[in-house]
Amino acid sequence: MSRSPHMRLMLLLRPGGYHRASWRIPGSPAEQAADLEPYVDMARAAERAKFDAVFMADSPTLLGDPWDYLAQPLEPLTLLSAVAALTERIGLVATVSTTYYEPLNLARLLGSLDRVSKGRVGWNVVTTADPRAPLLFGGTAQVDHALRYQRAAEFVQTVCELWDGWEDDAVVVDRAAGILTDPEKIHRIEHHGRFFDVSGPFNIPRSAQGRPVLAHAGQSPDGLSVAPRYAEVLFGVAHDLADARRVYADVKSRVRQVGRDPEHLSVLPGLLPVIGSTDEEARRLDEELRLLGGADTIADDLALQLGLDRARMDPTRRIPVDTVNHPDAINGPQSWYRQIYADVERGASFEDLVDKYSRIGRSGHLQVIGSPETVADVVEEWFTARGCDGFVVQGTTVPGSTDAFMEHVVPLLQRRGLFRTEYEGRTLRDHLGLPLPANRFADAPNPVTHESAFQGVALPSRSAR
Repeated sequence: MSRSPHMRLMLLLRPGGYHRASWRIPGSPAEQAADLEPYVDMARAAERAKFDAVFMADSPTLLGDPWDYLAQPLEPLTLLSAVAALTERIGLVATVSTTYYEPLNLARLLGSLDRVSKGRVGWNVVTTADPRAPLLFGGTAQVDHALRYQRAAEFVQTVCELWDGWEDDAVVVDRAAGILTDPEKIHRIEHHGRFFDVSGPFNIPRSAQGRPVLAHAGQSPDGLSVAPRYAEVLFGVAHDLADARRVYADVKSRVRQVGRDPEHLSVLPGLLPVIGSTDEEARRLDEELRLLGGADTIADDLALQLGLDRARMDPTRRIPVDTVNHPDAINGPQSWYRQIYADVERGASFEDLVDKYSRIGRSGHLQVIGSPETVADVVEEWFTARGCDGFVVQGTTVPGSTDAFMEHVVPLLQRRGLFRTEYEGRTLRDHLGLPLPANRFADAPNPVTHESAFQGVALPSRSAR
């Protein structure tokens, strides 16, 4: 499959904005961060701009920083169910962790949302890295990073087996013949693995797009060891084009090595735009945000991640690399920490790190400060140079930078032939140029031949039901 001439664009739904001081900007809907309305407004605006999807991050914990309340104050599946009813075409991507769910629960939740949205759902597969999360779920210790990803890989496999339990034409509804479903096309799942044992039929038919699109966030070694086998979107981290091109080539190569078409996985790093009518105005807006604060709490977080004592350091001096934690020793979010570690290797001081990450948050995403033309030029360069297949636009301020991107940058990309002007299909797979996923029971060269779901099952009589 040849590469599409059109990039992919998704919008992070975060009404409080991505910059740590964005909620202080007049007009910010921060007061409504836990209400439905601003999310619907953002999704509808993205749909008018013909974005592929809106995307929701998630975490079960509050990180001890009041700002983090604005990051993800609502559970994604609940919120996106409401957004689905108030939009028509745009995709809906939810972050849901495999660490504290069981496959059947999540297969039903995502499968139901994919049905009611008519095939517009994506699942961002993550594991939960916060060491405080186990205490909320009745545990005591965080699971090892590598083990979390091994469990996640089997979790995804099990969920996909459940979704495949119904062939696409299993629902018949022949009223004259009295046939509602074809029981030979509803299959029992027999999954018996290291982490999960699932036996029996699933109870939700496949959607218009077969099943939700599968996404993966991050590019740690453990994550990249499993993502190429299943992911159809990779949410990456890059702030340098040379590094982005290296990661892009590596990911596409890994996908090819497992026998998949590399064009069936879109690499989408985050983009943090600060947009003004001119480059000078954009720089002024960025400086206003910097002066509004947000540095104190990120400084504590950086010191914790690096393993440094703020009381004993000179924040103006270069940080010796051998005094900080190595990325391989981190059990938390490695993609972000590897960016921090790379900054230290390049000679950053602690003040440098605080200045940078107070602006872009807990990420190493690309920040572009400039006019719509400047932002469009950078986006085009990254796409045409194969540093990415598009971006997840993360509004530095809301509605400021999100509206500016959709109203001024997107039309420039459309005039350059880099982004669609109309939707060509109705499902998220249509938008992303993905084929319907094969059903392991029906479409594979040697399809799985389990007994039908109801064979050998003694059904209760009508009077006993």
